[in-house]
Amino acid sequence: MTPRTWLGAIVLLVTAALGLVVGLLLRPSPAPGKEPQGAAKNGVDGASTSADYQADVGEQRTPQETPQVTPADDASGNKDWDAIAQEAFNLAMDIRQGRNPYNKMQAAEVYGRLNEKTAPWFVKKYREAIEAMKTNDGSNPTLASKRVTEIGEVVQLLAMSGGQEVADLFLERLKAPDRYGVETGNFSLLFGGSSGWPSLDRIPMSPAYQEVGLMLANSGNYDDTRTGLAILGWFNAPESRAALTSALQTNPEIVLQMAAVKGLGRIGDSSTLAVLRAKALLTPVEGELNKRLIQLLKDAIAQLEKRLGTVK
Repeated sequence: MTPRTWLGAIVLLVTAALGLVVGLLLRPSPAPGKEPQGAAKNGVDGASTSADYQADVGEQRTPQETPQVTPADDASGNKDWDAIAQEAFNLAMDIRQGRNPYNKMQAAEVYGRLNEKTAPWFVKKYREAIEAMKTNDGSNPTLASKRVTEIGEVVQLLAMSGGQEVADLFLERLKAPDRYGVETGNFSLLFGGSSGWPSLDRIPMSPAYQEVGLMLANSGNYDDTRTGLAILGWFNAPESRAALTSALQTNPEIVLQMAAVKGLGRIGDSSTLAVLRAKALLTPVEGELNKRLIQLLKDAIAQLEKRLGTVK
């Protein structure tokens, strides 16, 4: 092959390569919402998901792709409460699953809009998540994990919204024989006044709550007992004090004793002070749980002394 032939071949190769690069750069991007054929869809934690999962919960979104729902006013100036609820839910899920960093000002603004009028949207969402749990056969752990997360976030958003519809839903699920463990765990944190959880100020708790609290506290089941003790701590009644005092003095589980102490600090009477002081003296100082129990006892004693006017 002559030098001229070599040169011609090189020119042809360079020209072809440039054409390929230009073609790639000018190729149209897939239309919004569409994937190139054969492209993988990623769900929670980047795991490959099935078509059923996508149809059920929709595509997972990055923070930039999460729809920004702006609370809208209609022609009459009424708020779109469903849109407000949807915005709060999107934010909670984005934060919970690490798609958005927590921003205190943003959270205060978005969650501050919640009230009784946003409750129906969350009630519906909660029921949907429970029904989805019932129909899950265990073949899709990613979907199951998402439902567990949804239930935890929606419980808190329901408490922030408040109102009778929320109170009725919580009472219904506390009584339900098919109640899931994740529900019981969330209720124990909510009614136990755990740090970071919403207050119960917006939830009207009828005497029926005390009845279910007594039932759960005496169930013999650890998780149910913890939830029942947490509920009883909001009812200033002899039956509630008796159940909490009994749990503190006789239940061997320190975590359940701690739940009882929190409630007694809130609803105890003068005789409760002696019980709390004796427990504080008798509790061993060794062990992390014992140390936490002693601190809770001190806090409850101070709280009760202040409420009863017996501060020394």
